Amino acid sequence: MPECATEGVVAVNRGGQIVLANPRAEALFGYEREELVGLRLEVLIPDRIRHIHGQYQADYFARPRIRPMGVGLTLTARRKDGAEFPIARTLAP
Repeated sequence: MPECATEGVVAVNRGGQIVLANPRAEALFGYEREELVGLRLEVLIPDRIRHIHGQYQADYFARPRIRPMGVGLTLTARRKDGAEFPIARTLAP
């Protein structure tokens, strides 16, 4: 259950719109849940890599599966204030 998870959970629909954010995600990203839900996932992606995210998302939805992202890479996300922070991401349908 995402509400009780100790890690941030953000769920998106096929269009890339955020449909769920748990309390830990709110704390990590600096948004209230009401602010996050309805936004596009790209708001959480650093500006310098945002341009490539759409293709990655399309590829994932074409063949959804549970998998970690960026194995061997340092991945970052973007807070509401624009600050970047390191994250580990896992994708699951």
